[in-house]
Amino acid sequence: MWYTAAGEGKLANVARDDIARAAATVLASTGRAKRAYTLSGAEALTTREIAAAISAAVDKPLAVMDVSLVDLMLGLMAGGLPGAAAREIASSDANAAAGGFSSATGDYKAITGREPQRLDDWCAANRSALTSRERVNGAPY
Repeated sequence: MWYTAAGEGKLANVARDDIARAAATVLASTGRAKRAYTLSGAEALTTREIAAAISAAVDKPLAVMDVSLVDLMLGLMAGGLPGAAAREIASSDANAAAGGFSSATGDYKAITGREPQRLDDWCAANRSALTSRERVNGAPY
């Protein structure tokens, strides 16, 4: 179950590998270091669309439940997350709900000459990690 206060807000998430490639390209080039970039994914998706992509990749359902910001924070803290971290996650969901993460900027392609990885492709490439029961950095994955 994915609890969210983002509602129908969209997220233009970017893959970690894409961030690394863009950073390396900027650092290795001349003339780009003093410019600000906003890296984003190829598309902006709702939490339900993201959950559907993950579900398809792992062949298991991932339901999304809308909750209030307060309920999200309380649930996260009840699960052991410190209050400051719970507030940060809730703030992120509030920002998503308001459209603050919905812009697919094109900066990644401008830097690298490539399209950012699409979520479906990322899910397919990371299927084994998504279905693993091994621990990652000491936490269940």
